[in-house]
Amino acid sequence: MDQFEKQKTNTCTTPYIVSGSGSGSGSGSGPSFLNSNHLEENTIFRIAKRTPKKIGYFVTIYKRDTDGIHPFDESDKITRIIVDIQKDNQIIGKFIFPASVLLDHGIFSKNKIGGKLAFRLYTPMDYPSSRQAIVTKSWQNEYFIE
Repeated sequence: MDQFEKQKTNTCTTPYIVSGSGSGSGSGSGPSFLNSNHLEENTIFRIAKRTPKKIGYFVTIYKRDTDGIHPFDESDKITRIIVDIQKDNQIIGKFIFPASVLLDHGIFSKNKIGGKLAFRLYTPMDYPSSRQAIVTKSWQNEYFIE
């Protein structure tokens, strides 16, 4: 099973992390952005799930160890998280969040304090009505690509 098949089967539990040097050689297999300087250190790939009763998508992002599950921390050396958004089993876009943004918005913990195990995503095609959801969508949409 190659790294892309693992990504597809690993949608709800532990994130799949790809480590790379960002050599930019372009000689590997898979999407071209994985063979470019965009993959500097550690990237986490996830697939968000559409929620049936609430607008938007839901994605889990956490690490598991012998003590249980925990949010990623700024000390974990994660460079970015890429979240695929699917509709009818087709990828319609993705969010590419730099780790610094997730830290700023309280999704990653700082010094093992705070952080989230999962969060809701709103694409440009989603129109939430709650004030908090609108605020969340406004910062997230900068990191969405089709």
